[in-house]
Amino acid sequence: EYINKIDETNSKYFKFTQDINETTSQFKSEISMWSDSKQNEISDLIKKENDEMIGIKKAYNEHLRLKAPAQYWKRLKRQYKKEGFWWMTASIILTLICIWGLIKILYNLPLGLQGKLEEFNIISIRSLILLTLIVSLSVYLIRLFVKLSISAYHLARDAQERYQLSHVYLSLIKQNSIKEEDRAIVLQSLFSRADT
Repeated sequence: EYINKIDETNSKYFKFTQDINETTSQFKSEISMWSDSKQNEISDLIKKENDEMIGIKKAYNEHLRLKAPAQYWKRLKRQYKKEGFWWMTASIILTLICIWGLIKILYNLPLGLQGKLEEFNIISIRSLILLTLIVSLSVYLIRLFVKLSISAYHLARDAQERYQLSHVYLSLIKQNSIKEEDRAIVLQSLFSRADT
């Protein structure tokens, strides 16, 4: 009976030891699988974060690279708008002065222009040439001032578009939705010459 008890206890011990070993090996394999999966998740996360960090770094570098030109274009827009306003004001003032002067001349005709059309002498020719010269010069100056005003407004619009395009470009870089070949096109349009 004692030997049977010892054998029974021994078999229970071996069975218990075997169960513990199986449970331990199963636990070790589960821990190993869990560790491997977590390691893979962590390495994927690190890779994803590294890629995102590289993208952010690229966007930041592009932002720094385009920050000064964007501020320059914003300043140019204000400057050109101001110049356009002054040229337009100058053209309006010059037009009013020319209209006032022409009305003044036409109401108080010089002696050379007074008289009949049949009487054509040197004084009337000289007065007519002088009047034509004054009118032509006035029209030329008004036209020049208007062109300068339109050119300044056009350059202000161009600077505003470049400013907006630089911000669109930076947002596309931030979202990583612009390709390398498209970058060259955008940068070329950003830094091209503006027509006056």
